[in-house]
Amino acid sequence: MLYLRARYYSPDSGRFLTKDSWLGDYNMPMSLNLWNYVQSNPVNYTDPTGHDRCWAKNEFDYVTRTDFAEGLVDRDVDGHIIRDYLNTYTAGGIGVQCYGTDFNNPFRPGEGGEGPGQVSDKQKDTPYGQPAGDNNGDGLRCYVTHRYDCACLDKKSIPDDYKLEPKHNQKDNTWAAVYMKRRIKLVTDKCEEAGCTSTDIFIAAALAQNGPGFTKQNIHDLTLPGLRKYEDDVTINWKDYFRLPNNADDTSDQLILFTGVIKELEKRGWYLPYVNWNTINDLSRIGN
Repeated sequence: MLYLRARYYSPDSGRFLTKDSWLGDYNMPMSLNLWNYVQSNPVNYTDPTGHDRCWAKNEFDYVTRTDFAEGLVDRDVDGHIIRDYLNTYTAGGIGVQCYGTDFNNPFRPGEGGEGPGQVSDKQKDTPYGQPAGDNNGDGLRCYVTHRYDCACLDKKSIPDDYKLEPKHNQKDNTWAAVYMKRRIKLVTDKCEEAGCTSTDIFIAAALAQNGPGFTKQNIHDLTLPGLRKYEDDVTINWKDYFRLPNNADDTSDQLILFTGVIKELEKRGWYLPYVNWNTINDLSRIGN
């Protein structure tokens, strides 16, 4: 038998032995057949996680990634485009992470990324902005108060009558998008506080969407006094950061994937502030 992450496949019979754990989408009738695989179209699609994801034909299939992201994040409210970079970058993050593989390390339970946003249990269960443990980034669980339905603020900034929101399932599409937005917001808020340019914020979002790899602490360290500006449109020496040991490969790859989805979103009318693409291209070549 072959273990395909969500269920076992029997090569002898050519069948899965159990139904898909994803219950399908009524907007896609073929997906409601839980014994099926990628809606009976394995020539064009793959399902690397064993659940419904973006089914990208290959790593750089930005059209399919963007199609999936648009199903989770709204571009319009009452027919008007949401002119908020955080909304666009949330869709970009979902487009990148939806192709990830659900994984929970039995030796380090709660740390594996799951769902379309690849959010770990430790991230979703830890209060917003607080460390979620080694290599787990920041917590994404909001505080609820009488004044706020959900206050995504540091604990010291909210009233005394707070309580933590209930725990939610990051495999649910709605919560995958919510957690992705919070993950990016933690970093971009810190970048704005430090006086980052819009290009800095784009790069920070591109790295933050990957979860534990980049957090608000990174921005704090990168914006310490004395860091030089190396181009007109950025305030952080990103080139040196991208060249750090263990950064050169994956950091550039995350930027490349994020940029591909964002450019596809922009073509479809999503809001995007000014970004210096020459800087993005230079950084994308580091490690590649």
